[in-house]
Amino acid sequence: MNSDRGLRAMETSGNPQPREGRTVREPSASWTGVGAPAALDAALGELADVFAYAEEERTPAPSDVGYANADRMLRAMYEVAPRRYAVYPGPDGEIAIDARDTGDGILVVACEADGQVACYVSGGGESRWLRYPSAQGLPDDFVRRGLAGLGADIEG
Repeated sequence: MNSDRGLRAMETSGNPQPREGRTVREPSASWTGVGAPAALDAALGELADVFAYAEEERTPAPSDVGYANADRMLRAMYEVAPRRYAVYPGPDGEIAIDARDTGDGILVVACEADGQVACYVSGGGESRWLRYPSAQGLPDDFVRRGLAGLGADIEG
């Protein structure tokens, strides 16, 4: 996502549903599925399906670096705030990790194909975003505060 067009599209478009029964890439080897919390398990399944979904939607495929960053970020974000995360490809080859609450709170982390990461946080009538040159050091205080600021999880 070399422009902010993709991030704006993700924040307003909702998140696509994962495709049933089609896994193109397995989650990283550090996750075995045994004993994984259901919400993390579901999000990792969505991550594994981003390549198939991008192909079906005829959008650029995510890159390996974007995929690796999304995998690492998803796990780290789940450790900070165990909740439901939606994972889906964006219009420019990025992978979005999306957390929403039952109100107007939203946090979207976009792991871009070139290794950059963009983070959008909105809630309580305010919106903020930051762009990072790499995923190194993330999640940082901005992402952590954004997660802490989310209210009740949509699905529980």
